[in-house]
Amino acid sequence: MGIAFEEISEENAAHLKYLLASLSRPPVIMGPGATSPHPTTGPMEAVPAITHPEAAMRALIEFFEIHQILMRDDFVKLLKKSQP
Repeated sequence: MGIAFEEISEENAAHLKYLLASLSRPPVIMGPGATSPHPTTGPMEAVPAITHPEAAMRALIEFFEIHQILMRDDFVKLLKKSQP
């Protein structure tokens, strides 16, 4: 499947190009101590060490039984809460 544009303004073409570039960026994996700044929220909180993976998985399963999307900040909070 695909999409074809027969006519598109230069402005809309630029917007589309920007959107596609942002969607096709390679994923970034951040480990403990990662502090890449976010443009609006500042430095990211480090991901805590997972000493009890079963508790972390249980917490994630419980989260996704209720929610569909997990943001990074909520993920870090969930991990911290699940680890003794």
